[in-house]
Amino acid sequence: MAAEVVRRKDCWLSIENMAAVAGVCRSTAKNAIREAVRLGPQTVEERKTTGFR
Repeated sequence: MAAEVVRRKDCWLSIENMAAVAGVCRSTAKNAIREAVRLGPQTVEERKTTGFR
C-alpha cells in the first residue's frame, strides 16, 4: 500500500491485489488492513460494485 500511496497519493488496489503483491491470502491481507486502520491514520472506503460492471 505504501508504494501505491507514494506513487498516486492514495491506494485504490483491491484486497485481492494487495494480497497478491504481499504474497498472502485474502483473509490475511484483510486482517492486516483492519489492524492498520485500528492503529494508525489509515482509512478504508468500500467501493460499491454491482454484478454488472
